[in-house]
Amino acid sequence: MAVSLKTLAEEANMDVTTPQQHYPSLMRWLHWTIACLIITALICGLLLGYGLVKGDSPAGGVLMSIHVGCAMASLPLWFIRLTLRRRSKLPEGVGPGWQQSIARVSHLLLYVLTLALPLTGYAMDIAYGGAPTVFGFRFPDFGLTAPGVQNEPLGEALWFFHSNAGQGLALVVLLHVLAAIWNTLKDPAGGIRRMLSPPRH
Repeated sequence: MAVSLKTLAEEANMDVTTPQQHYPSLMRWLHWTIACLIITALICGLLLGYGLVKGDSPAGGVLMSIHVGCAMASLPLWFIRLTLRRRSKLPEGVGPGWQQSIARVSHLLLYVLTLALPLTGYAMDIAYGGAPTVFGFRFPDFGLTAPGVQNEPLGEALWFFHSNAGQGLALVVLLHVLAAIWNTLKDPAGGIRRMLSPPRH
């Protein structure tokens, strides 16, 4: 029993003095889940926005449902992830100070845009007299719509922001991925590996 207590004490002390190298398991799961949802929504949105798939075609209807569905599914996960991030012990930043500053700014942009895009998309549909619909399921309009009533100026303003913010988010995501790959190549223990399960010993 004495040996066991000593071992536990040593392990506890190691946890305090050794910098954490990996993100907590739930944060890793949320990170990859939200990433898949957001990237899928972005791809569908860009295909429709650039006219590569016509919005009034059957394929366009499917892509729009996937776009809206992924965006709406990411919303509750966004709030859960933010709460966990504020309460969890996270790995220390890597790289020089300027690189960590850029990483903080990019993370802030990711959080702001991944919240703003689903909300503005929701508001845009309501402004145009409808509500987000996913494969026939219609989200609530909160009593803000009426048959034949539209607020086109508001809808156009929201569409302008939603479209440009979506392209901005795509750029930030691309830079985030490239930075993660770069850090992984520079430091085998850093980068993407911090968002993967730690090795078993």
